Amino acid sequence: MLHRFADGELGIEGHDPEGLRAILAYLRACRVRIDTVDAVIQRAIDEPAAARAHAPPTVAFTVDDGFADVAKIGHPVFAEFDSPYTVFVVPGVLETQGVFWWEQLARVLRDAQRREIVLAMPDGERTLSWSDARAESRVRQVLETYLKTLPPEDMHATIARVAQQVDVPILDRAPDALATLSWDDIRRMESRGVHFGAHTMTHPVLSRCAPDRAHWEVTESLQRLRAEVQNPSRIFCYPNGLADDFGEREIGALQGMQMLGAVSAEPGIAVTRQDPRDLSVWRWRVPRFGFDRRPGTLLRDFFD
Repeated sequence: MLHRFADGELGIEGHDPEGLRAILAYLRACRVRIDTVDAVIQRAIDEPAAARAHAPPTVAFTVDDGFADVAKIGHPVFAEFDSPYTVFVVPGVLETQGVFWWEQLARVLRDAQRREIVLAMPDGERTLSWSDARAESRVRQVLETYLKTLPPEDMHATIARVAQQVDVPILDRAPDALATLSWDDIRRMESRGVHFGAHTMTHPVLSRCAPDRAHWEVTESLQRLRAEVQNPSRIFCYPNGLADDFGEREIGALQGMQMLGAVSAEPGIAVTRQDPRDLSVWRWRVPRFGFDRRPGTLLRDFFD
């Protein structure tokens, strides 16, 4: 599971392309199979456990959110090793070149003219202040944790109140450093072998959405993707993706759209050689592990 790729020209912090290159070189040297997440999940469903016991280790790379740096920085490295990967995109953000809520919050705190805010939170009114980068990071973590508990409408209203208190305008359009892929970018990348999946329309925490909103976030994102690309992934990606962030309501919507499965952000190996789990349940809650730039640790869990 990857997100952003480091780009010094735009001041983007993210995965080091040299670290990714080292991982891919290591996997190829070890003769590890690199495949799409669709293929991994389909094979796990279709193959009996006995067949999986003798299958080679397989890695599937996924990139969440669809920032433009995946095309500029990440793709050339994946292409160098002929490595498939899947990018999960957010149509409602890319179509407007909007700004994801957590990036909006980070920019508001970074550019704040006044470094103190007062918010009504579940434990009462709280004053949060910061004077340096470390304290700013702590405030951002507190606010992100709180915002993830809110319905999306309240989340955006709260960010707007924070921005007003610190005299920073809300961005209507993403600057270059926060730009996402366009549909033209996506079609170009798909023609070069990249796979694309849906990650909701606007990236809310689905369990915090009203039923109609949650259903729309799932189904509309899939419909938009299917309208724009030739071979969309049949795997969905839950925003935030922890156990409490989605449930049977969202799984039902995915099943109604004839999807194959969905990936979470719960840490773990997707499927093991002797997997005791009920794959009919597992396929809607597939775990992923975060990108680790140390090649020697990547396969440890396969061989323990």
